[in-house]
Amino acid sequence: MKALQKAIDLKPDYNEAIAYLNLMYREKADLEADPAARNADIAKANELNEQANNLLKEQQAKEAQTSK
Repeated sequence: MKALQKAIDLKPDYNEAIAYLNLMYREKADLEADPAARNADIAKANELNEQANNLLKEQQAKEAQTSK
């Protein structure tokens, strides 16, 4: 997870790393015994998922503009 976060820090629009980190937080949440920690992991995963989706939409819009 640290390596993924470092990759995102170096390249904030690295959509694949953001999406994969989202999945890693979901896996981590499944292993949490503390409900508060589990909810925090799920909230972080949801935030990352939204970020990845927004980046994907931006990338698709840019591609649509360049293909015209």
